[in-house]
Amino acid sequence: MCQQLQGKEIQTFLPLYRSSKRWKNGKVGAELPLFSGYIFVRIDLGRQLSVLQTPGVARFVGFGKEPSPVPDHEILQLEAALSTGIDVAPHPFLAIGQRVQIQIGPLAGLTGILMRDKGRSRVILSVELISKSISVEVDVDGLTPAEDPVCGARLKTDYPPYRNALA
Repeated sequence: MCQQLQGKEIQTFLPLYRSSKRWKNGKVGAELPLFSGYIFVRIDLGRQLSVLQTPGVARFVGFGKEPSPVPDHEILQLEAALSTGIDVAPHPFLAIGQRVQIQIGPLAGLTGILMRDKGRSRVILSVELISKSISVEVDVDGLTPAEDPVCGARLKTDYPPYRNALA
């Protein structure tokens, strides 16, 4: 799809990461989209139809029928991170105040509220019956969005994470 869009002289950005899987016959590496299902494009509004007519393009991300641009500084951050050569990988979108579950370490399985304190990520663990809490420092790489303790469904606290991307 990127090649088709570039053939139409449309500037695209498809951030990729290197993934390796271990199979019976060895390790296999591949480059995969960092944000599955999204390609970023830079276009004039008059070129929207040309993009939408490209096979595989479903729609622009936005509010209602109006596409929303991704702030340039967010794209520049992605490009800067990818250009360093360090390993990158997809990670669930987490927001301060969101209920999260700790996935790794001695606190794995515990859930609490994600907070920031003096530049550090912390999870607030609470005993609601006595209205008391503790704060523990965590590595955000070991966190995922938590499930609702009442119905077991994943909490919907995040919204489509990337706007003006194609879905």
